[in-house]
Amino acid sequence: MSEPAKKRGRPFKNDGDARTIVKQFRVNVVEDSDIEEQAIKAGYSSFADYARAVLSSQKPRQIRPRKSDIADKLLLELNRIGVNLNQQTAHSNSGRHSPNMVELTLIELREVIAKVGAAYDT
Repeated sequence: MSEPAKKRGRPFKNDGDARTIVKQFRVNVVEDSDIEEQAIKAGYSSFADYARAVLSSQKPRQIRPRKSDIADKLLLELNRIGVNLNQQTAHSNSGRHSPNMVELTLIELREVIAKVGAAYDT
């Protein structure tokens, strides 16, 4: 006798995992644009994700924005500059001071801060 064929395709989700219930509500044009703006500022790509996050949290206005790739890159860059400054401070404390390197690092730091300021002004 042959064994039954294995079922192919995507496995079924558990009852609690599947999103099968649809909720609907009406908003006016001003409310819609305001909600869309809040969703974008919070870092959500779709209204449904934002609404789900807001409605399922205990404190709807306390939602933290998702971390963006830009925030990760910024943190990495600032960390790199901080490491450079730390090394230069150690060299300065040991008597091997290089004022040119400190000045170059400060220029680089100012450039990064200017980019951050420009990104948040948009």
